Amino acid sequence: MLRIAIIEDNESERQELSQAITNYFDEKQIAGEVKEYTNGDLFLNHYTGKNQFSLIFLDIDMPGKNGMETAECIRQIDAEVLLIFVTYMVQYAVQGYSVAACDFIVKPVVLEQLHIKLDSIIDRLLSRKKMITIRMNDGLRQIKISDICFIEVLGRKLILHTSNSQIEFYGTLKEMEKLLRYNNFAKCNKCYLVNLSYVSQIAGNEVVIADHSLQISRREKKHFIEALTRYDGGI
Repeated sequence: MLRIAIIEDNESERQELSQAITNYFDEKQIAGEVKEYTNGDLFLNHYTGKNQFSLIFLDIDMPGKNGMETAECIRQIDAEVLLIFVTYMVQYAVQGYSVAACDFIVKPVVLEQLHIKLDSIIDRLLSRKKMITIRMNDGLRQIKISDICFIEVLGRKLILHTSNSQIEFYGTLKEMEKLLRYNNFAKCNKCYLVNLSYVSQIAGNEVVIADHSLQISRREKKHFIEALTRYDGGI
């Protein structure tokens, strides 16, 4: 379930945003709940920390602790929860980078724009899951993302390689790319999607993963090297 908090002192604006998000959940058939808070101090008094909320909407201009100050307190407790500022004060929204806010929304909230942002954010939140579910011939199977070394295309099937097994299932690499975005995976060519945490070296036009050497295509090489460079702990 996705849990969302709204911190907004204006009652009508808070309730309007809450209803818009609830309607979005209903329309997309997403299990979620929305909690409302009238100011930053009240929220922080009830905030238990990591995993309590997936996403927090904050007004910037509030009595007591303003949105930015509240966000700074949140970041001391949880470095991963997604933050979005909702404000008339566009000039201050850029300060959200200092607290790693993922976005901002300008008041009055336009439903179409809110839905576009929620589509992207929900996709990001769902991709953060530690497990993925794949459909096998005999049912569904959950796989721990951190166990995946790389995924290989084999005709209409995919082979999911872990450190001690190979799992075959029907699917496309494009589907897996979307499912595993934000989890440090990158294509080295059209047939392989690689977990960057398993890369031990790049030798010429090959990437080495355990006892596998995978070809890096000319088309994907620049993107793959850039992704590996960005990855913390990459070579």
